[in-house]
Amino acid sequence: MKTKILFILTILLISFSGCDDFLEENPQDFLSPDNLPVTEADCDLLLNGAISYQRAQNLYERSLVFLAGISADDMDVRNSSGDRYEIDRYTYLTTNQHIENVWSSAYALINECNIMINKIPETDLSDSVKEQYVAGASFLRALWYFHLVRLFGDNLILLDQPVDDFTAALELETASIESVYELIKMDIDYAVGINSSGSSRLPVEDWTAAGRPTYGAAKTLQAKIYMTMAGYPLNRTEYWDTAREAALEVLNISRYEMATDLDDMWLIENENSPEFIFSVQNHLPDYGSMLPVQTRPDGWSVYVGSEYYYLKYFEDGDLRKEAYHILEWNGKPYTSLSGKCPYVGKWVDIARDNLSDYSKRTDSNFPVFRISEVYLMFAEAELEVNGLTTEAYDALNATRLRAGLSQLSGLTSAEFKEELIAERARELTFECKRRFDLHRWGMLDQFMSTDPHASTGWNMETHEYYPAPERDALLNSNLAD
Repeated sequence: MKTKILFILTILLISFSGCDDFLEENPQDFLSPDNLPVTEADCDLLLNGAISYQRAQNLYERSLVFLAGISADDMDVRNSSGDRYEIDRYTYLTTNQHIENVWSSAYALINECNIMINKIPETDLSDSVKEQYVAGASFLRALWYFHLVRLFGDNLILLDQPVDDFTAALELETASIESVYELIKMDIDYAVGINSSGSSRLPVEDWTAAGRPTYGAAKTLQAKIYMTMAGYPLNRTEYWDTAREAALEVLNISRYEMATDLDDMWLIENENSPEFIFSVQNHLPDYGSMLPVQTRPDGWSVYVGSEYYYLKYFEDGDLRKEAYHILEWNGKPYTSLSGKCPYVGKWVDIARDNLSDYSKRTDSNFPVFRISEVYLMFAEAELEVNGLTTEAYDALNATRLRAGLSQLSGLTSAEFKEELIAERARELTFECKRRFDLHRWGMLDQFMSTDPHASTGWNMETHEYYPAPERDALLNSNLAD
């Protein structure tokens, strides 16, 4: 499979002219690879610009959800043809618009980070200010290369410098999965590090508003990165200990705690509660979210829950059956609704009476990390490092007990792992975690080959990673077929 480069560069350089309809903040208009940031306000604008890419339709609003979520077994699309259907059924081609969207927008975001990481140290700002903004950019670059390498594998060009030369880029070679993870690891380790004054480079609290990279968000990402590197395909099991320590540190940060009411947790008014560590922020009227209208029965119903998955994992008595799904609408059970499948309940709130207001957009955030996931991350890492300890049970039982399920005890290690796999399936459904979990566990082929929608088109050799768009693959002879 081939990767793209000229199209990436076109998108990156176009981004400097501020012509992205989905973005409200465009510091690129006056800051570029050749125009250094001078003041802290310049750095702030650059950081805001990078953050803002995440809420575009090309990423967390739509296309990333399709590539990372619809492709797994917890979500389906209601389309019977087209690019979304082809991802769900594993019949997509290199011309699929969502593959192109994620790739180009992720690289545009990464290039913003490259500018900050390479140029901010050259300013006359104080060391602590420079390190804070470089740490924020390092967190974002790590996050998005982490997404890309898990989606595209070794079909990547590794860019760690600002892009300003089309011709040279045509000669770039693809990067190995190992080399991409080395950059990711370097970035996230820097982001969680200590500055020259002896303080954390990133603040524990938000800088000025929710959605900024914080120390807790970076430590959560660090735990996630290291536990992924400990699994397939790298199998670097020595990293389990680092993952465990990072997750434990996040659990000990007092500002985070699990919500006690699962229904209220997903209300827009509570979307930045202590449950949520890092979320993509959406705010009306400037840049609202389309998550509810894409998933509600009275909306577009672009994607829905998988009944196969729902019946497999959600047992009677689990409060998440109704808190995380729409099982009834206007007095009718989901089996009587179009599609006859449970709808996505996590973004059902619109915080108003009329969905059509604001062009059907809402203030709904997309949660990237929640504290409940960190409990499950710690339980898994603790099992791998220290075996079946009381701490491992406590962490796994934390999310089960909140959901009204019984406390587990007396399991073998294999049984505990099986329950943890099921608990991640229940707790994190619809949050674009499932495909990545199955892959790092070495179970992607097992589950996709039996999924009712994916099975007819699925082939591990072809579909373990996505191809890159065809238009760019034709331009660089170094890129693999």
